[in-house]
Amino acid sequence: MGRGVGEIGARQPYVNQNRNAPQNQANRKAPAVVNFAIANLTGRATTLRMRGPVEKELILTRGGSGSFNMALPTGIYFFTSPASSGVGRLSVGLSRVSSGGDLLLP
Repeated sequence: MGRGVGEIGARQPYVNQNRNAPQNQANRKAPAVVNFAIANLTGRATTLRMRGPVEKELILTRGGSGSFNMALPTGIYFFTSPASSGVGRLSVGLSRVSSGGDLLLP
Protein backbone atom coordinates (compact mmCIF):
# COMPACT_ATOMS: atom_id res chain seq x y z
CA MET A 1 0.00 0.00 0.00
CA GLY A 2 1.04 3.60 -0.49
CA ARG A 3 2.16 6.19 2.04
CA GLY A 4 -1.25 6.69 3.51
CA VAL A 5 -4.37 8.78 3.53
CA GLY A 6 -4.51 12.25 5.03
CA GLU A 7 -0.82 12.42 5.88
CA ILE A 8 0.54 15.92 6.31
CA GLY A 9 3.03 16.88 3.62
CA ALA A 10 1.68 14.50 1.00
CA ARG A 11 0.24 16.56 -1.85
CA GLN A 12 -3.24 15.27 -2.62
CA PRO A 13 -4.58 15.03 -6.19
CA TYR A 14 -5.43 18.39 -7.72
CA VAL A 15 -6.87 19.82 -10.91
CA ASN A 16 -4.26 21.44 -13.19
CA GLN A 17 -5.58 25.00 -12.94
CA ASN A 18 -5.23 24.83 -9.14
CA ARG A 19 -1.75 23.30 -8.94
CA ASN A 20 -0.21 26.40 -7.32
CA ALA A 21 -3.13 27.27 -5.06
CA PRO A 22 -3.02 26.41 -1.34
CA GLN A 23 -5.04 23.37 -0.37
CA ASN A 24 -8.11 23.94 1.77
CA GLN A 25 -8.26 22.01 5.02
CA ALA A 26 -11.48 20.51 6.29
CA ASN A 27 -12.06 19.66 9.96
CA ARG A 28 -9.01 17.67 11.10
CA LYS A 29 -10.99 16.08 13.94
CA ALA A 30 -13.56 14.59 11.56
CA PRO A 31 -12.87 11.04 10.35
CA ALA A 32 -11.57 10.80 6.77
CA VAL A 33 -13.98 9.11 4.38
CA VAL A 34 -12.14 6.35 2.53
CA ASN A 35 -13.52 4.21 -0.33
CA PHE A 36 -12.20 0.66 -0.68
CA ALA A 37 -12.55 -1.56 -3.74
CA ILE A 38 -11.49 -5.17 -3.18
CA ALA A 39 -11.02 -8.07 -5.60
CA ASN A 40 -10.65 -11.70 -4.55
CA LEU A 41 -8.32 -13.10 -7.20
CA THR A 42 -8.20 -16.54 -5.60
CA GLY A 43 -10.23 -19.62 -6.45
CA ARG A 44 -11.85 -19.83 -3.01
CA ALA A 45 -14.17 -17.76 -0.86
CA THR A 46 -12.40 -15.76 1.81
CA THR A 47 -12.76 -12.91 4.27
CA LEU A 48 -10.98 -9.56 4.39
CA ARG A 49 -10.48 -8.20 7.90
CA MET A 50 -9.61 -4.61 8.75
CA ARG A 51 -8.32 -4.02 12.29
CA GLY A 52 -7.56 -0.68 13.88
CA PRO A 53 -9.50 2.12 15.59
CA VAL A 54 -12.46 0.95 13.45
CA GLU A 55 -12.90 -2.71 12.51
CA LYS A 56 -14.61 -4.23 9.48
CA GLU A 57 -14.97 -7.70 8.00
CA LEU A 58 -16.02 -8.38 4.41
CA ILE A 59 -16.87 -11.80 2.97
CA LEU A 60 -15.65 -12.28 -0.60
CA THR A 61 -16.79 -15.05 -2.95
CA ARG A 62 -14.17 -16.82 -5.08
CA GLY A 63 -13.19 -14.59 -7.97
CA GLY A 64 -15.59 -11.95 -6.61
CA SER A 65 -15.24 -8.36 -5.57
CA GLY A 66 -16.58 -6.06 -2.92
CA SER A 67 -16.33 -2.53 -1.64
CA PHE A 68 -17.02 -0.40 1.38
CA ASN A 69 -17.02 3.28 2.18
CA MET A 70 -16.06 4.22 5.73
CA ALA A 71 -15.21 7.27 7.79
CA LEU A 72 -11.91 6.38 9.46
CA PRO A 73 -10.45 8.27 12.40
CA THR A 74 -6.71 8.93 12.53
CA GLY A 75 -4.74 5.76 13.20
CA ILE A 76 -3.06 2.67 11.76
CA TYR A 77 -5.17 -0.03 10.11
CA PHE A 78 -4.13 -3.57 9.18
CA PHE A 79 -5.76 -5.75 6.50
CA THR A 80 -5.53 -9.54 6.62
CA SER A 81 -7.16 -12.47 4.88
CA PRO A 82 -6.88 -16.26 5.26
CA ALA A 83 -6.25 -16.31 1.48
CA SER A 84 -3.00 -14.33 1.88
CA SER A 85 0.08 -14.62 4.06
CA GLY A 86 0.71 -10.87 3.82
CA VAL A 87 -0.61 -8.01 5.93
CA GLY A 88 -1.61 -4.67 4.40
CA ARG A 89 -1.08 -1.48 6.40
CA LEU A 90 -2.94 1.80 5.96
CA SER A 91 -2.03 4.97 7.82
CA VAL A 92 -4.73 7.64 8.22
CA GLY A 93 -3.25 10.99 9.21
CA LEU A 94 -4.63 14.35 10.31
CA SER A 95 -4.68 16.20 6.99
CA ARG A 96 -8.20 16.65 5.60
CA VAL A 97 -7.83 18.29 2.21
CA SER A 98 -11.10 19.71 0.94
CA SER A 99 -11.94 20.32 -2.70
CA GLY A 100 -14.68 22.75 -1.65
CA GLY A 101 -12.73 25.76 -2.95
CA ASP A 102 -11.66 24.21 -6.25
CA LEU A 103 -13.07 25.71 -9.43
CA LEU A 104 -13.52 23.02 -12.05
CA LEU A 105 -13.27 24.34 -15.59
CA PRO A 106 -14.42 22.45 -18.71
